[in-house]
Amino acid sequence: GIVIDIHGGGWCIGNPESSDALNEQTAKKCNVVVMSIDYKLAPENPIPNQITDCAEVLRWVLQNAKNEFGTEKIVLQGNSAGAHLALASALKIKGNGALDPRIVGFNLIYGSYDLSQTPSTRQVSEDALILNKHNLTQFYNNSVYRLSKNDLQNPELSPLYANLSGLRPALFSVGTADALIDDSSFMAARWQTAGNKAILDIYPECTHLFDTFPTKIAQLARERMNTWITELLK
Repeated sequence: GIVIDIHGGGWCIGNPESSDALNEQTAKKCNVVVMSIDYKLAPENPIPNQITDCAEVLRWVLQNAKNEFGTEKIVLQGNSAGAHLALASALKIKGNGALDPRIVGFNLIYGSYDLSQTPSTRQVSEDALILNKHNLTQFYNNSVYRLSKNDLQNPELSPLYANLSGLRPALFSVGTADALIDDSSFMAARWQTAGNKAILDIYPECTHLFDTFPTKIAQLARERMNTWITELLK
């Protein structure tokens, strides 16, 4: 199988290398090809440029996976802004039709699915760990500064407002100390009410990026995600 990973960075920080170690671990544990997508960065290239870039790569993989990699089963994965881009690009490919059956599922890690911001992002404090009010505001201002609130709730930009029918199983992972906890909670609920399988794993006292730290709970979370990917690709 193939895991297409889209790195985070608030749409304006390009550092795909930061996820290389975790992707290498996934490749070995799950016996899969892992591809990491790079994309244009804000503020020079505000949203939706990043969605368009990721959708183009996804289309290429769907067209060439069999010849290039000998497999067509794809899991879409992303963390933070990358989870937003993974889902938004899949919905762009889907359009008004059915999602391509070769996309067998999603591994979505503390994503941002409502660019107009959920209650937990609006209420985050200045001294929150990892993702606080200041840097969260910077991320949004750099990426969506041209857009009105109505624009921000456009389903093509904010997947929380999209038609989610006909999607594949998804694992959502987030910590209770993450400013984006509402995004994952709300999206998992909408995923299920649209008739899809969704699992929401909420990790106590965990911040944004918690799975990248050298901790026991991070190890358990990554094992959980790798098991999920393996099951999807059977």
